[in-house]
Amino acid sequence: GGPLIRLLVKLAIAFAAAVLIGGIVLVLALPSLLSSDFGRRQVSDYCSRYLNRPVTIGKVSFSWGEGLSIADAAVAEKDRTPLLNLSDLRLVIAWRALLTGNIAVEAFDIDGADVVLCRDKDGRLNISDLYATPEAEATAKTGEKPTSNALPALFLKGSIRESNLTFIDERLKSTTRVRALNADI
Repeated sequence: GGPLIRLLVKLAIAFAAAVLIGGIVLVLALPSLLSSDFGRRQVSDYCSRYLNRPVTIGKVSFSWGEGLSIADAAVAEKDRTPLLNLSDLRLVIAWRALLTGNIAVEAFDIDGADVVLCRDKDGRLNISDLYATPEAEATAKTGEKPTSNALPALFLKGSIRESNLTFIDERLKSTTRVRALNADI
């Protein structure tokens, strides 16, 4: 080969080495970055945008083996009334999906959650905007039936420990409480 071929081979080797070194640095640095105050703020901001509600997080930690852990988190309604207070959440992330830019949760553990759900006089839940899809909203406006009402599989496995659920029904003027909820999903 000529000098052009040798140059292309050298560039390809340099590029492959840079990608490999960058990957190694990412693997080593990501746990520290996510477990830092910067990581906590980023996770909190992402959750706030995704849920369209104020989210505060006390602590975030990450390890490749254990996944992502979030402690002392709160999600409020837009009017700042409590929706969710969470002592501990551990998420096991599907790393293959992460490589494609998606976040997929394989398993979760929730310890010490307090959830407040409300149904208004018109029958709407305070979380209805979280599960409404653009397709469902469009069909609701046109009066057509949705093509599918199958829910995606969110998690392969999970557990909920020592959690409380409060359901306030303004339509029926009642409040239902479930205390010390423990469940394996």
